[in-house]
Amino acid sequence: MSTDTEKRSSAAQMPCPGIPRGRVGGRQQAQIDPPGPGGGYLDVCHQTEFGLQADQKKSPRDPRLADLRKMGLPQIWISIAELIGFDSFIEVWAMMDSQVYGEFADNAFSIRVRVPMFRKYQRYQRDEFIRTLTAPPHNLNFNQILKRVRDDLGIKISINTVKRSASL
Repeated sequence: MSTDTEKRSSAAQMPCPGIPRGRVGGRQQAQIDPPGPGGGYLDVCHQTEFGLQADQKKSPRDPRLADLRKMGLPQIWISIAELIGFDSFIEVWAMMDSQVYGEFADNAFSIRVRVPMFRKYQRYQRDEFIRTLTAPPHNLNFNQILKRVRDDLGIKISINTVKRSASL
């Protein structure tokens, strides 16, 4: 079948006023020009965002996505984060990481997906927080940073963890 043939659903072959109806078959040429440009329904097609609320419409790139890239998250997960939004992605990621797949192990219809541990993101955020506190204008010492991490983040870590995170 050649690519230069006219489609049967083109405006020239659709029943339109002014075109004789006695003609049969989509490959015959019409004797008169069709009224107006064909395929006008395509002019009103536009991108839709199914399933998104008005306040969830895609916005400019979220700067927090850069953190996901910096921590080495695979591109597929970054693409998902871009698609559904950073906050929704973090919720889904934490939920997926907490699931136990053992109950699905015998199910022949299951698909296994490798989900990075959510702790990796939490650790990355903790380390960024520590590095921020060691840099100007804060310039805190390790003991002050340890206290801030425990108070602000509610995480109990050792002074060695603070030193290691600050040196990364």
